[in-house]
Amino acid sequence: MLAVGPVAAATHADGAWDGAFGGELFVARVREHEPLSALAVAIGAYRLTRSATGRAWADVWVGTYRPLGVAWGVSGGPVVEFNEFRPPQVGWQASIWLFAGAVPYARVGSVGRSGRFAEVGLRIPLPAIRWR
Repeated sequence: MLAVGPVAAATHADGAWDGAFGGELFVARVREHEPLSALAVAIGAYRLTRSATGRAWADVWVGTYRPLGVAWGVSGGPVVEFNEFRPPQVGWQASIWLFAGAVPYARVGSVGRSGRFAEVGLRIPLPAIRWR
């Protein structure tokens, strides 16, 4: 399945909260009755609302329907932070997520000199192409 959709988050870095809005593109394989039920690759980006900062990422997702009966899992990968006033900073991020039509998630990460960040957000993957 190919899916695309918006991402909205509240992110905490440098002792303050900020909103973020952007989008994400997924390529996913979902097999509900297998132990490893979901495998996906996603790329995305967003811009923070109060600062001159944005982030772009590439994540690998793994998920299962066990034991909850709904898809949940973890994802992680590299992140690049862009800022109008300094060169791009490279780092990492990791998330835990739950598929409930929309996908709420919690994420932690670290980016270069900017340091650590934590966020909670919501993804809305809209299927664009389905295949078997």
